[in-house]
Amino acid sequence: MQILPTDNDNRVSPRLLRRLNGTVTLFVGLYIFLNPFPHVTTLQEISFYGAILLSLVLIIFGSLKFSYKNPMSFVLLIYLCCSALSILWSIDKPNSIHDVYAHLLRYVLLYFLLVGFYFTQKKLTILSWVIVISSVMFSTWGMAYFYNVFGKLARRRLLGSLPGSAVNTGAIIFLFAAIISLFFVLKDRSVYRRIFMLVCFLQTFLATFLTASRGALAGLTSASMVLLFLIYRKHLKRFLVMLLLLSVLTGLFVIKTPGLKNRLDSSKISKNERLTIWHVSIEIIKDRPLHGFGFGMEAFGDTLWGQYKTKVPANWVTEESFKHPHNFILDVMVRQGFIGFACFALVLFFAFRMGLSALSSGDRFIRNYGACLTAALVGGLVAGLFGKIVSGESAVILYAILAMMTILHNLDDDKNRQVHDDPPGPDQVVKPGDLVFKRNDHDTQHSLVAEKP
Repeated sequence: MQILPTDNDNRVSPRLLRRLNGTVTLFVGLYIFLNPFPHVTTLQEISFYGAILLSLVLIIFGSLKFSYKNPMSFVLLIYLCCSALSILWSIDKPNSIHDVYAHLLRYVLLYFLLVGFYFTQKKLTILSWVIVISSVMFSTWGMAYFYNVFGKLARRRLLGSLPGSAVNTGAIIFLFAAIISLFFVLKDRSVYRRIFMLVCFLQTFLATFLTASRGALAGLTSASMVLLFLIYRKHLKRFLVMLLLLSVLTGLFVIKTPGLKNRLDSSKISKNERLTIWHVSIEIIKDRPLHGFGFGMEAFGDTLWGQYKTKVPANWVTEESFKHPHNFILDVMVRQGFIGFACFALVLFFAFRMGLSALSSGDRFIRNYGACLTAALVGGLVAGLFGKIVSGESAVILYAILAMMTILHNLDDDKNRQVHDDPPGPDQVVKPGDLVFKRNDHDTQHSLVAEKP
């Protein structure tokens, strides 16, 4: 199921509907833009609920309709239903009710809003730019704050003491922006845009390193390698050259970031608190392996941690309490068990399926963007093995990736359907350099305009 523009029945002015459509698009873009920033809750709530309200108005007046052709929508709704059912056996029902809404239903609604209002190539590109520019501005603000407060930025973890911000969450946001900007550096045809995106890439790349988040660095490394491979998989020499350049750049940042070098020390990694957290999480899962303890997130730190840390060997025990398992697989399984994780894994399966399908598209834009989003998803999941990606600001990024993959899938379907429904005649053979057709960026209906490939 997805929201798609359609024709209205002339009950209201088409001009008014276009303005409402544009306002919803603006609200959704504003919500995505504000995602990294702390202390902007009021603006985010206005943009989110404003978009929901105006979308309902458009649906009532027939300017939007529901389409049931996309499997991702179905698996998301299955996961949502499974999560809602966990309220029945939750050990903290009020918190589970709150979190099902605040940390899942909102993300699913955001997914539908993005798919419904950023459905063209142009709007998808604009959405990507919004994500990159937002992350660059946030990282620049964070660096300026740290430099003014602490003097030496490189000796502290970026965002570590910034009020309202979490280090690992910010690192995942920077990771996604870095991959998108690297993609534009590699594939954009405009020299000026490439230069601008190169600056954005270096900024977000540096910001990721300055957070000293090992999970995000592992995600950034893996995502960059996947992106380079998918783009240059038919050009081995280019792939090796770009991989070498990226490796040199990574090495320089590691050497020049003292705090990061200390965190990469093998002795510190072997004594990392995550090992204890994972051990406790596994002990929790053993008691309710099928259905978990309920979707509520507060139960882990408030109740479960104190009960189950006694089952961990004494040399693993720490006095510090933790709020979540620092691993998205354990996080889902603690709260929803194997059944919930199977539903979540189904979502990821369809996401990768859409990404791989885009890679085989006959359209260059879809192929390239498919490589970018597949790499971003890989990087996010790798980072999620060491942090939190199923709630909070990083979850917004995850569901934005799912929405962007769905948009690509829909664009590819539309192009294939156009070719199938209207095959060229014998005197309409398409040659290199001929005009091709794509969807126009109209607000309330689809149309075709000629464009050079």
